[in-house]
Amino acid sequence: MMKIINYAAAVLFTTFVAVQFNDPDSWLWVILYGTPVVIAVFAAHHRLNRGVIWAALAICFVVMAFSAPGFVRLLGNDMGIAQAMTDQRPYVEQTREFFGITIVAAYYLGLLIFAPRKIKSLAAEKLQSQC
Repeated sequence: MMKIINYAAAVLFTTFVAVQFNDPDSWLWVILYGTPVVIAVFAAHHRLNRGVIWAALAICFVVMAFSAPGFVRLLGNDMGIAQAMTDQRPYVEQTREFFGITIVAAYYLGLLIFAPRKIKSLAAEKLQSQC
């Protein structure tokens, strides 16, 4: 079941990457959404270090902290997230970014909670095969 979930996550985050190329800061979002694609594929094969997930999650929290003010500002606006992003309303884009990175963080938390405690790392497997 976890293999299916991880592959579905990889497809979802690949889609997120695909729609980032028209953004002025696309390089950042391609990295932020591309990382869980790689992590999902490795996790599907039980080949990932939990420390990598924790590090990626910490980065998500930093990005969330930077985009949270836009989300808070949108909460005070009755037009919602579907309104057009303009120079007068940059908080719309910040809110979308906040929700996107929240989805990534939720995936990482799910991995940490539901993935097997002993996720094999490539280095550990190589070391074990040499013994």
